[in-house]
Amino acid sequence: MIKQLECCRGVVSRRLAERRAAIAPEKRLPTELLAEIFTLSVPEGPLTLPPKHQDFPWVLRSVCSRWRQVALEMHALWNDVSVTVKKRVSPRFLLFVASILPPNGPVSISLVADCKATSAMAYEFLIAPNLSRLSALSLDIPPHSIIVPWADQLVSLHSLELKADIPWGSPDSLQQAGGYLGDFLANVSSAATNMRHFKLSSFSVHFAPSFFDRLQSQGFPFHQLLSLFLNFEDLSISSIKHMLRLCPQLVSFSAETRYYMDGQGRDVVPRQELPRLTSLSLNCGDGFHDDLLDATLLPWAQLSHVCLKRVTAPQLLVILKQLTRIEDLEVETTGHQWEPQQPDVELLQLPRLLSLNLTTSLDHLLHRLVIPNLTSLIFKSTHLIFPADELSSMILQSGCTLKNVFFSSGGRCHFQTLPQLLAAIPSVITLTMNDIGFHQGDHEAIGRLRFLEVFECRNTDAFGFTEMVQDRMKLEQEYPFSPLRKAWCVVPIKFYHSEPSNRMKGLAQEIEALGQENGRDFKLDVTAQT
Repeated sequence: MIKQLECCRGVVSRRLAERRAAIAPEKRLPTELLAEIFTLSVPEGPLTLPPKHQDFPWVLRSVCSRWRQVALEMHALWNDVSVTVKKRVSPRFLLFVASILPPNGPVSISLVADCKATSAMAYEFLIAPNLSRLSALSLDIPPHSIIVPWADQLVSLHSLELKADIPWGSPDSLQQAGGYLGDFLANVSSAATNMRHFKLSSFSVHFAPSFFDRLQSQGFPFHQLLSLFLNFEDLSISSIKHMLRLCPQLVSFSAETRYYMDGQGRDVVPRQELPRLTSLSLNCGDGFHDDLLDATLLPWAQLSHVCLKRVTAPQLLVILKQLTRIEDLEVETTGHQWEPQQPDVELLQLPRLLSLNLTTSLDHLLHRLVIPNLTSLIFKSTHLIFPADELSSMILQSGCTLKNVFFSSGGRCHFQTLPQLLAAIPSVITLTMNDIGFHQGDHEAIGRLRFLEVFECRNTDAFGFTEMVQDRMKLEQEYPFSPLRKAWCVVPIKFYHSEPSNRMKGLAQEIEALGQENGRDFKLDVTAQT
């Protein structure tokens, strides 16, 4: 009798769970609201294939029949795919990818293939059926795998990205590789009247003005491009000037190269007319070239977003004096500490700058910066001693209200200077530090932090971190602080002479228990591998 009743109770419980699921609030959400929730839940970027079924948006297809229907009808979830195909790829996989794409409307496809056979198969099953509605196409394939004839059917193309390098051991020469690319782009010219964004990356093709002169003569729409990205083995200054003359409507220009070529072939040209250019990124492996400082080549004074790599201190000073409208700046300097022959005490005013990302060992430059509206700061020091004093001075003389801060050190930070630095940023909400540890007593300087992450800590820093979190929780009970939502400290296992001590493991458990008790995300990882 008891077993029979238990069986009946199990049946009733299952039916009750089914009824509750059927009348759950999310079941009654309007389709439009449910679709908006799906859109906000899916991470940015293309849908990566082969898929991981537990990731969005795949999981939406398996919750219930209504969710599956709503998800499948949302073209925005499936019209941007990134596909990687390798040797021995199955046609069934490519047919599966093709079935995911919505039957109508624009689509974006990113294809990575390692040989001509897989490229041809991907073209047959994935690209060919959608040629006329491709709005964005990205190809990362060997040059000889590019199928030229179909390029003239890309009538809806808005964005084109090509990465074509000769595989190791390929019989193709550099000249042949350039021919494949040139023929493909020439065919694109006749169809892509709506193209606005172009990205070309190849270390197998020598970048020369003649390569693009040929494309221009065949109608490639340089004159209507809004963004241009070039990544080549080498770039000459004259080639950059030539490209900028071809693209007068550019809003964004990026160039990456291993080394600049200069001297021979440099020409004297009139001032570049680039009235719309506001974003610039330049990255050179062997260093920034002085010719690029010329305001007749690049309109520094009108730029709002700039990323520069491998810049020397004198070059950076020249550039900063011209960036009167800069809002977002990322700079990586090269060279050791540098002092001008004649000290220049003039302060560099950057009144519009909101976000600064600086990787440098040139600590003395910080004293000269005045950035009153700075809200986001990423500072990575490559010096042996972290310049906490110099950073404090810059922040205090700027009078800025920082919200998000990331500090990374190439060396150790003196235990007496860190509290002073933290005291200079009381408005910070999110603080991340890498290889800069807390010491006991630093907890009084963390202000009103809500999110704290400390990476690459030594084992001794864990005690200061633990004390800080515990004292902060006590202060929240006495004063109306915004709650500390997240506090993480990572101590790599490489910093131990042997295994973490029982005391360290006890601290980790204590911090985690404190977080669970107060509904916070607290973690002390004392066994991290990296």
